[in-house]
Amino acid sequence: MRVSAISMLASVLLATTIIPVYSQDVLGGLLGGGDLDSVVTIQSGPASDSGAVNVGLGGGGGNVVDANIGGSSAPVANANVSTGGGALGVNAGVLNDSATANVRVVTF
Repeated sequence: MRVSAISMLASVLLATTIIPVYSQDVLGGLLGGGDLDSVVTIQSGPASDSGAVNVGLGGGGGNVVDANIGGSSAPVANANVSTGGGALGVNAGVLNDSATANVRVVTF
């Protein structure tokens, strides 16, 4: 599980650094910042809820990356990776959190 979480985090970070996203639409509205109604939004801080797929990087409080699919206040799926207290935490939910999983990996 630890390898999966680290692989997922590395993949998301690599993907978001390779794709240039500014405060404007890219690829005809397919990819954009959090305040735009794009299909995929990527922004600094918490994930937006305006696109079909939303990714947020950082945001304070130990948050590393969070993402949701479906946008709105009731996303189809959501996930969050955070650090704090010497641990890496991964939280995920589906169908407006009808089913959730929380994993905490203690690092030394």
